[in-house]
Amino acid sequence: MNQGFIDATADHDLRGESGPPEPLCRHPRRVGGQGRPRHPRRGRSAALARKVEGILRARRRSAPHRRSVDEEAVTGEVYDDLSALEAETIWDNSGRQRHGYVDPTEASWELMEETMDPHLRRLERLWDEGYPDDATRYCGGMLAGLCQFKMEGPGKIVEWMVDDPYTFAERVLEKWQGICLGGRRLREVAEFAVAKLSPEFLEYVHDEAIKEAQARAKAEIRTAPLHAEPAGKR
Repeated sequence: MNQGFIDATADHDLRGESGPPEPLCRHPRRVGGQGRPRHPRRGRSAALARKVEGILRARRRSAPHRRSVDEEAVTGEVYDDLSALEAETIWDNSGRQRHGYVDPTEASWELMEETMDPHLRRLERLWDEGYPDDATRYCGGMLAGLCQFKMEGPGKIVEWMVDDPYTFAERVLEKWQGICLGGRRLREVAEFAVAKLSPEFLEYVHDEAIKEAQARAKAEIRTAPLHAEPAGKR
């Protein structure tokens, strides 16, 4: 995905003879816990969630056949889309603009949104069209792609986006909670994240379902036997 989502604008006061300014060390939206996405109320009716999935299955049976979602392919698409971005786009769209001053952190977040919002719409469309399993895999792939970008992406753009991958991961989880109404589907995605995503990445993702999945995983480790008895000797 190219950088054409944001229109080029006039020269601004951040451009100097020595080149672009250094990226800020921290995203202001996250200082003091402000600006994090608010999560919808957890614990909605499991019966309602099952009823919704039944409707979706009926809708899927009437829909034409399609290939199932490949979670790893989604991860690769998200990583490639974000890695194709250029730090100069943030530089060009921050500072003094025709409509006023734009902070670099605001410009970087707008670029993240415009790159990732099509994936969010695809996630919602999969669910609405009656493919809850594919939607679950797509959600996990989005989270894995954001994690891979933050941990392995091109250094320059990652430095400029700072906390944006964490914040957008929270938005994905918030969106998923609103789509699936909690219950099993939310637990599946949270458990996937805990099992597959970097602990360093999850440390900065503030989401209740993730924290609950981490607590369950730790409890399972504490209660697991140290030495499992071979199956043939039972």
